[in-house]
Amino acid sequence: MEALWEKLQFWNKMPKLKEGKDFEHYQIQSPEKDKEQTVFHILKGKYKSVHYTYHGARVVEDNGMGKLEFAYTIFEPGELDIDDLNNDEEFVTIMGDILTIYLEERINGQTRTDDTQELNL
Repeated sequence: MEALWEKLQFWNKMPKLKEGKDFEHYQIQSPEKDKEQTVFHILKGKYKSVHYTYHGARVVEDNGMGKLEFAYTIFEPGELDIDDLNNDEEFVTIMGDILTIYLEERINGQTRTDDTQELNL
């Protein structure tokens, strides 16, 4: 229980990210023909200039709570090492926050209840 409390305190101290100020996204042509991919670019802070994309994003139930799961690919690590980023819990948390913001803006209050299809990002 103490570990959960510490994680909640960590999350509450995290600055709230804003699209256009802290991160942006843009489209690139995917290796698959006629398909675009959304790339995210962190604009400031410790992870400035990191470019990455999500794939396989979904919400799963974990002890009665929703948990956001996603895979990602880093295209440009900025001044950081890709291996260090992949093992950085704070970076993964920030990516989860950015994905949540992005999805909330796209869904605009619509609720998906029975659709198990993965999101196409």
